[in-house]
Formats: sequence, C-alpha cells, structure tokens
Amino acid sequence: MQKTQLLFQGGDSFLHRLDPRVKLILAGALVGCLFSSLAPLRLGLIAGIWAVGALLARQSVVHVWRIFRLLKWLLLFSLLLHLFFTPGQTLFGVRWLSLDGLVNGLCVDAQIVLAVLISLLVSLTTSAEDLSSALTSVLSPLRIVKVPVHEIGAMCTLVLYFFPLLKAELLALKPRKGRSGLPVLARLRVWSEQLELVLMKLLDQGDQLACDIVAREAADPSFDRGVAVRPVGVRSLVVLFGGLLVVFLMWRV
Repeated sequence: MQKTQLLFQGGDSFLHRLDPRVKLILAGALVGCLFSSLAPLRLGLIAGIWAVGALLARQSVVHVWRIFRLLKWLLLFSLLLHLFFTPGQTLFGVRWLSLDGLVNGLCVDAQIVLAVLISLLVSLTTSAEDLSSALTSVLSPLRIVKVPVHEIGAMCTLVLYFFPLLKAELLALKPRKGRSGLPVLARLRVWSEQLELVLMKLLDQGDQLACDIVAREAADPSFDRGVAVRPVGVRSLVVLFGGLLVVFLMWRV
C-alpha cells in the first residue's frame, strides 16, 4: 500500500523530520491558546509562530490565500454577525453598526484562519500513517479508562486513506461538455446515475482498503503504531518543551 497523499508533501525540512507526536501536541496547544482569548497581541504572536513554521517547512504562502477562498462565506458571516449584534461603540455614528463588533469579528475570523493554517501545516509535513500512529500514541494513556485507542487509530488510518479516493471520485462528477444544453430534469437524472455509481465504487474501494489495512497490520504489527514504539529524540523533546513554554507564556498575554 502506497503512502497516502491527502495533503502530505514530502520533504527533508526541519518540520518534516520532527516527531509527529510533538507536532500534534504543539498544534493542539497552539489552537487551545488561540481560542482562549481575542487579544490581538496573542493572535499576532501565534501568526508569527505559524509563519516561522511555514518557513521551516518551506511551504508557500499561497496556502493562506486558498484558505481564505475556501472559508470566505464563513468568515463573512461571522464578521457580519459580530458587526450587527455586538453591543458597544458605534461605527460611523450608525446605531446598528458596532465598532467593537467589527474588531471582535476580525479577531474571530483570524482565529478560524489560524487554526486551519496550523492544522494544514501539520498535514503538509506529516504522512497519514504517521498522523494516525502519532494520534494513537498521544491518546494511549486513555487506555487506563478503557478508551478504545487502538480502534480510534485504525479508524483514523482508514479515513485518511479514504479521503483521496473520495476527492478523485467527486472530481469525476464534474459536468462534461455537451450536457449544458440538456433539460434540467435530464441533467439531474444523469447526475443521480453518476452519483449512484460513484457511491457503489467508493463502498467497494473502502472495503478493499479496510482489508488491506488489516492484512498489513497482521503482517507488520507496528504498522499503526510505528511512531508509538520509537522513543522521542532529544531534538524533538527540546522542541516540545520549548514550544510548550512559549505557549504557556502566551497564555499570560
């Protein structure tokens, strides 16, 4: 089974070599710190940390523009909601426009964008296999309270393998030339027939993926726990404790 290429872009940068468990923990800590306050200074610091991470991973800033395009309606709705319904100082002397709401709305939009960018940076520098293994390792202490950590990791692996297939099949549903002149009902009928075929194909491929993963795990017991069985390197430990210290200091901002 080949490596899943959901978002992962191979490379030899600092973030690519960093232990996936460290990346998951630091990303979770940063996102938690991000949503704990609307302070512009904290948002700016986290944006700076993300920018440094993007430089270390040698990633293009074009991803920022893509995120804005994907989330544009959500960001606009959030901004308008705060602008119209947040009490406080008015904007331009108009009673139903709130300056405080505008500031809060922009900060909330910044939180959403930064959270997605942080998650995207982890996905771009970590393969699906390593992500699922790291998640299993990070959650392993929950086994004490009977949480099915192994099953959660296996499910994440299956989902991450399945996403590229889903994307490819959905792209195949794009309208083909020559169908634009068909009546609406005829086009809907064609789309429904295509969708039924795609769903059946996806079910077959999903079942085959599950069988492949089970067979791979049976042949190699460390397949879904490859990260968990390796000790964290000294460099990764330094980055982990240094990163957690920075996050703790930002909580004080």
